[in-house]
Amino acid sequence: MYSRRIRAAYATPKTLELHIDAEGGDYDEETDTYWCEEGWYEQNEYEECHWRVSDEVTHWMPLPPEPSNAKVTGSPELSSSPCVLPG
Repeated sequence: MYSRRIRAAYATPKTLELHIDAEGGDYDEETDTYWCEEGWYEQNEYEECHWRVSDEVTHWMPLPPEPSNAKVTGSPELSSSPCVLPG
C-alpha cells in the first residue's frame, strides 16, 4: 500500500483563486473569478504552486499553537498563493 505524509491545507469554497493557466475550477460570474474546487491542497514550503491532493486523505490533525515568542517566517498562507493548480 502506497502512503506518504505531506503538509496540506483544506480550502473551503471561494477561498483559493485558480491560477490563470490552470483548467477547471468553479467560475463566479459576479466577481469574474475562477476559484479552486473545495478540497485539500498540498502546501509547499519552497515552491510557489500548491497542488490539489488527488488521493484520499485518511488522516489529518490540526497544527499545534505557535509559541508565544515565535517570529513569523517562511512561506505565505495558502490562501495568498499566487499559483494553485489542480492535481
